[in-house]
Amino acid sequence: MSEAAGISLASFRVLTERAGLTLSDTELSALKPMFDYYAAQIPKLHEVALDAEDLAVTFSPSWDPQP
Repeated sequence: MSEAAGISLASFRVLTERAGLTLSDTELSALKPMFDYYAAQIPKLHEVALDAEDLAVTFSPSWDPQP
């Protein structure tokens, strides 16, 4: 299994278990790239200075991990 980006697969397993998920190695490997992608976006969100009237949330469920 590849651990090329983000946290290690072992650390990711701990996070998923703390969330109450029991995933196979295959499921973890498939989910980890998506986690790494969104985790990398968090610092960008923290940098934005928004007022209360500027807040909005968008969710795109059709994320494609292949560039």
